[in-house]
Amino acid sequence: MPLKFDEIVELRVLTGQVVGYRALEGYTRVAFVAMKNVLCTAIASSMESSYISATGGECRYFVIDENYDTLADELQKYKPNLIAVFIGGSKDFEALRDVLYSLFTALAEREIDTDYLFHLYTFVKVGLEPLQSDEKIRNYLADKRMMAYTANFDEGLVEIRELYISEDEIYSEVIEEYPISFRHTRIFNQGLKGRVIKFEEE
Repeated sequence: MPLKFDEIVELRVLTGQVVGYRALEGYTRVAFVAMKNVLCTAIASSMESSYISATGGECRYFVIDENYDTLADELQKYKPNLIAVFIGGSKDFEALRDVLYSLFTALAEREIDTDYLFHLYTFVKVGLEPLQSDEKIRNYLADKRMMAYTANFDEGLVEIRELYISEDEIYSEVIEEYPISFRHTRIFNQGLKGRVIKFEEE
């Protein structure tokens, strides 16, 4: 049966917990930058709280609105060593790509020195082509570490991918894998038809 909205939100929260708890070790100051909607807020907040619990690191939550210059100024003052980007919550992909482009135009203008982590939806559905198509943004990102988290739920895994953006291609490779929770598995299996995903204890 199709998943209910509250189950979809819970899946975001559970995924955020895995990434925040397991993948952000080594970062001491993280900026969580998210659009103002339920799904982006759920996963960003979950990742934020798990990051604090796991590392004791410092972090701050920033809301994306249309004032990209002010947001970029605040991020520049904060001096994060990782910015986690959550752009989604809509199927108007052109509008979301405009948000992504406008945000990174402002970041590139200030040459903020930080790594980046992209939300699964931002990477897979929205796509990073707006960043690839702009030479100034592309040059800005050339020496930055960029990652995205994706899911291999057939194998019961959350993946961390290293990203590379050149003029000709966007390339990614899996560098880390983390097992999903039992609750992840239960929610997914009730929404699948004729398929079952794995859950394996570490």
